[in-house]
Amino acid sequence: MNPRAAVVLRGVLTTAAVLVSILGCGHVRVPDGLESANAAGRLPALSPDYAGIVIPPNIAPLDFRVREPGCAYFVRISSSPGNVIELLAADGCFLIPAAKWKTLLDAGKGSALRIEVFVKDLQGAWTSFDAIENTIAEEPIDSHLAYRRMVPWYHTYDEIGIYQRNLESFEEKPILKNSDFSGHAGEVCINCHAFPANQPDRMTIHARFPFVMLLARDGEAAPLDTRTDINKSPFAYTAWHPSGRWAVYSVNKILQVFHTIGETRDVLDFASDLLIYDFEKNTVTAIPEISRPDQLETFPAWSPDGRCLYFCRTAVPAGEPMAHYREVKYDLARIQFDPDAVSWGTVETVLSAADTGRSAGLPRVSPDGRHLLFCLCDYGTFPIFQTNSDLYMLDIETHSLERLACNSDASEAWHSWSANGHWIVFSSKRCDGLFARPYFSYIDASGHASKAFVLPQKDPAYYDAFAETYSAPELTQGAVTVSREALANALRHSEEAANVMVDPEALKSRQKDTGGPAPGYGNQS
Repeated sequence: MNPRAAVVLRGVLTTAAVLVSILGCGHVRVPDGLESANAAGRLPALSPDYAGIVIPPNIAPLDFRVREPGCAYFVRISSSPGNVIELLAADGCFLIPAAKWKTLLDAGKGSALRIEVFVKDLQGAWTSFDAIENTIAEEPIDSHLAYRRMVPWYHTYDEIGIYQRNLESFEEKPILKNSDFSGHAGEVCINCHAFPANQPDRMTIHARFPFVMLLARDGEAAPLDTRTDINKSPFAYTAWHPSGRWAVYSVNKILQVFHTIGETRDVLDFASDLLIYDFEKNTVTAIPEISRPDQLETFPAWSPDGRCLYFCRTAVPAGEPMAHYREVKYDLARIQFDPDAVSWGTVETVLSAADTGRSAGLPRVSPDGRHLLFCLCDYGTFPIFQTNSDLYMLDIETHSLERLACNSDASEAWHSWSANGHWIVFSSKRCDGLFARPYFSYIDASGHASKAFVLPQKDPAYYDAFAETYSAPELTQGAVTVSREALANALRHSEEAANVMVDPEALKSRQKDTGGPAPGYGNQS
């Protein structure tokens, strides 16, 4: 099906589902016959799968469909004595009233959320299913989620947008769309949005064609041209220092390639370095320890105290890059940083590819500094295109390593932490193997993950026909403060972008030629 037609179809399905549910749900009388219902002896099939999960006490209603044959459906949702929601529907589609849902969650923090499902057949007999037992966490999740939405084309940018979703409701707003540049989608790629420590008042968004970085602070936005004499490629993957003064960026030369067997698309990184940018001085500096000519360095991530930088690195492959690309595997590494002296220590390996036999990517440190969340895949640095990519947690103190329980048989990647360290969000292709969706998981004090659940939508059938993918979900403690108009205006005036200056000392450091971005750069679906 054409993706645009699918989007239109999704709108029709959404309208139909909402109308049926509004007419069928609400204040209901408990149907006769439930007390004599036949026991199914199993859990009901729900879509989305909201069974056996831990949920935030401030999440939007988990609307769902009962995927069992029948002509009438009744559900009872409860969290504590006296806090019950009872709903009746003819089609098995349940839209939970927001006010009642909030009351139920507020009263049930730290306790069970119970869902009882009853289905009536054509002969008038009711069947009861085993009750679903979920848990309402004590700890809330950050109120907003920022992500990129795009159709997963490989030959054009088409329509791409950075959006923010209020997780406490179903409100979604664009932060910036590529059509804001000239009114015509497909002329510019926007990607790699980043925030310092989950704070929504500052952010960066990278654009390709034009090559600028949009810097937003205190409600204002300005374009910066980040290409300099020491990096021909513009900035890419971003790690804001907790202080907000610096950010470490990767500069990459990546190419999109295609396979005839297995996952069709792939992305390879042929050259990469890490640079540090000083927002106060508008200068970029190459750090010899993490910009070595014999190494590829990428995916920077700060510890919460700002005194340690984690990243991924591998030796520059010998010979023709395409000849042995499946053998390119990255270590997890780190280096100490003194923010007072603005000086660096020596690089140490945290987890070696030689020990795991796999390639590490996208490290993210928990807000308490105890755990390191990252991906392991078979090779390279683009886990979203590898079905074997899984999330792992490393205990930094004990060095114990765990494959998280929230993984699936599909690709898991592009993860971030909540500010309180008890929630992670990540992109997963587990629904259909093609479209990435945001999934959430609760992380306990020991770093163990709960079963993941998908970003809830008002229409339970939303994802069945929504032909766009979600990329790089980032949790923030509030809505982005800069306006869409300010960002769009900065993008439209990209020809006036200020040039990032090079720290004179950086010119003394040997740099690899990272070239320019190849077609398809940043199309990280």
